[in-house]
Amino acid sequence: MRWLYSNQQQSLLALMLVTAISLCVWLDSDWRLEQRIAGKLWSYQRETLSESALASLILSTPVENWWERGNLRLLSNGEAQLDLAVQLKEQRGLTADLRISIQGSWLLSDGFLILKSSSYTALPFNDTGKKLLARHAQPLKDIWLALFNRSRPLTLLDEHHILLTNQDNSIWVLSTRQDPDLKRTRK
Repeated sequence: MRWLYSNQQQSLLALMLVTAISLCVWLDSDWRLEQRIAGKLWSYQRETLSESALASLILSTPVENWWERGNLRLLSNGEAQLDLAVQLKEQRGLTADLRISIQGSWLLSDGFLILKSSSYTALPFNDTGKKLLARHAQPLKDIWLALFNRSRPLTLLDEHHILLTNQDNSIWVLSTRQDPDLKRTRK
């Protein structure tokens, strides 16, 4: 028995096939991912309890604890802004409080988030932070711009969480949900 299809049936079958292929490509595309992450405020918090070798080397003082809370905004026009509250605790027990802001651009390519800075500002929020910036403003800027200006694989976990992986296999989980722990001020 032969299967005979009319021209209409063949056209309908071809249209369904093209639609299914297009939907699969669209669901997995950078464009769709951009639409899902743009225009949201992505927040995170992280702490390094061990001595930070890079920061200690660049700042010429042992940094025993590095804490940061940040907000990353990825705008749909390709602009990006990262605002950070940072605390660096030295072995002498002194804690430097800083606020850092980096503006730049972002794009998504082949599942990688690429950030590029255009401006950087750092403000001290205590005397130790003021002294740290007076001694090491350029090395701190170099650290933060090196951390910002990277391409990272991006994974959308759900509508409220994204995962970025760094070259050293550390992960960076960002959330659109405001966690009560993120709102508190660290002393």
